[in-house]
Amino acid sequence: MEGCSQPADGAEAKKKAYREVTQTSPKGDEALKAFQKFSEDFPESFKKFTAFTADTYTFFDPKIRELIVTTILAVKGYEAPFKFHLNELMRNGFTKEELKNLLLLILTYLGAPKFLQVFTWCKEEKAR
Repeated sequence: MEGCSQPADGAEAKKKAYREVTQTSPKGDEALKAFQKFSEDFPESFKKFTAFTADTYTFFDPKIRELIVTTILAVKGYEAPFKFHLNELMRNGFTKEELKNLLLLILTYLGAPKFLQVFTWCKEEKAR
């Protein structure tokens, strides 16, 4: 099937992705150049992170990392990944009291509909 073949190495994959972005977006070339300049200003750890090693290399301890990921998933409304990372967050030492405070922040900054959605997910996970 055309378009489904995988490049043999990472360099070829990057070239292919670069061609696809610059060909499909009128500002794609500008965006990629801006990102390259942006990434040059960061330490080697940023380059490792953007090389898809986020699970093995991170600036944060596991509890903080899971808090960030769980919050992002709540904001985006991704139920199944949220529940998985909520369990990981609790497994990494997040307390019920901290979870209550997180839910209050969600209510304050994201509103009642998002709060009710996330609160329901949390209750469902507690029931399991």
